[in-house]
Amino acid sequence: MASEEDTWKSLPIDLQERFYYEAEEEARHLLESITEVERTVEEARSRISDSFENLNSSDRVMTVAAVDGSRSVKPGEKLGARFTVYSVGMVVVRGVEKVEEPQYGAGRVRSSQSSREFSQYLLALLQNLEERKMALQALRREDVDLVIIDGSFYGFTYEVFRMRREGLMTASLERLLKETYDATQELIKSRRCVGVVKRSRTRAIGGFLSYKEKRRHPLALLSDKFILTRIMPPNAILQYPTLLAGPQSYRIYSRLAAQMGDQVSTFDFVKELNLARRWVLETFKQAFQISDEEAEGVIRSLNRMYVRLFEEAPPFEMEYPVDVKMEMVRDFLGNRINFNEATGLPIALDMIDELVSIPREFTRDFINEVEARITQKYNGKLESVKAFFTNLNPQKEF
Repeated sequence: MASEEDTWKSLPIDLQERFYYEAEEEARHLLESITEVERTVEEARSRISDSFENLNSSDRVMTVAAVDGSRSVKPGEKLGARFTVYSVGMVVVRGVEKVEEPQYGAGRVRSSQSSREFSQYLLALLQNLEERKMALQALRREDVDLVIIDGSFYGFTYEVFRMRREGLMTASLERLLKETYDATQELIKSRRCVGVVKRSRTRAIGGFLSYKEKRRHPLALLSDKFILTRIMPPNAILQYPTLLAGPQSYRIYSRLAAQMGDQVSTFDFVKELNLARRWVLETFKQAFQISDEEAEGVIRSLNRMYVRLFEEAPPFEMEYPVDVKMEMVRDFLGNRINFNEATGLPIALDMIDELVSIPREFTRDFINEVEARITQKYNGKLESVKAFFTNLNPQKEF
């Protein structure tokens, strides 16, 4: 990978100068913003810190399975088709030692150039299903105490919601969705599976403070992860139900924060909170084509917490079933041997993340391998093969 210095040098001198100017301007604006954010975060510290719980140290050594996946950073764009690939994997560890060799799975999607969105959604669903199948396989083992999946249990909900809105659902996708939905529910009902949300964009804290004060609180623009990185002590957890009122309220308050525009003088917070609650319900209801009652059950089946173990690493968001074996979870969180001090994340999840990550150029190399195999077997004119695998954009190899 090229260094930061190399990327600057790859540009013409005049263009470098333009970007140095833009960097200086951005730094000047951000200095003002960061100063204001710091002041606001400090003002809110006392309202949040009372909800922190200390984590008791534990010496319990557990067997943990972690499942993660990866997919093409960028699809391979050819004249004949678009290509994307995905990988999944699972590692089982006891403490820091691998119990056995990791397990892997892989898949691909080839689609026409006219179905870009469809192929993206299909790839995501396929990957999610394979990850859940692997997690269920781990849960059937008697030696595994806890299973960790990457991301939230229903992280695919909004993609499915958009697919329906855009009219992209097909009979085959409906079957794939049902299988993924059923597998997800089975994971939740096991009470031995949790999800680690590494790229959390939840803004429940700012939404909650805005509702309490009936004004757009400055923290409504910031993610909870950013806020808690500044004020959360190590060896602590923050369970959303402790800070916020109502089951699954983190979703509702986060949606409320998103609903607030620049003009909030006429913003009816009570009405908007009800709209946010209805939006959350309707999203699940329409995505999975289920009743209000079942959607409520899905929403109420999960809670979230933030966990911070090390001063130098940011906290991470963890989703868990409401009836999870909490003593087991606390034992896991309380033993630092289970975590990577550099990232603050479960070490098993870091292990499998590194193993399954697909390099940016791999999709190109995968397509080249497919083309080479076709060339060996094709009895017709090779010009047809060459045309099919010609880059959509002739100026870009990838």
